[in-house]
Amino acid sequence: MRAPSYYRIRDLSVLAIIGVVSVLLFKSFFIIGMPTSQFSGCLSQKIFLVSKSERQVVRGGMYAVNLDRDLRIAKSGSKLIKIVAAKGGDTVRVEDNGVWVNEKIFLPVPLQGIAGRLQIDLASLKKTITVPANELFLVGNTDKSYDSRFWGTIDEKNVLGRAVTLW
Repeated sequence: MRAPSYYRIRDLSVLAIIGVVSVLLFKSFFIIGMPTSQFSGCLSQKIFLVSKSERQVVRGGMYAVNLDRDLRIAKSGSKLIKIVAAKGGDTVRVEDNGVWVNEKIFLPVPLQGIAGRLQIDLASLKKTITVPANELFLVGNTDKSYDSRFWGTIDEKNVLGRAVTLW
């Protein structure tokens, strides 16, 4: 008969292996994301689970994207979580009182908050564009959001996955 410590070591080893395999599987399908200090406040949510397998973009959905250029407050390669306001072919109008997509209000978030803090002239931000094919117009849902209203569209290929709010 084997000593009880043998069984305890065996059980702990099996649990450790199961734990490592579980973590590796989880990481291959999901990312847990929190906004960086530059982008905290862009969304009312704080912690997200990003499903890497869900890259099919739906207007109104929340997605993690890999930034493809240097911005005023973020560098290329930064990961952002934003709401898709418009896709290729949609007409977007940016006004003081919010973002309009195909002549319907999409997000009633004013420009003054972040534009004032960044000292950007509001008149330079008001525009109407047609989103190019395979591009996305991204927004946050607070007046602190630095988004496509300021830096334009982003290529769909930069989508990392759909983001689900955890908290």
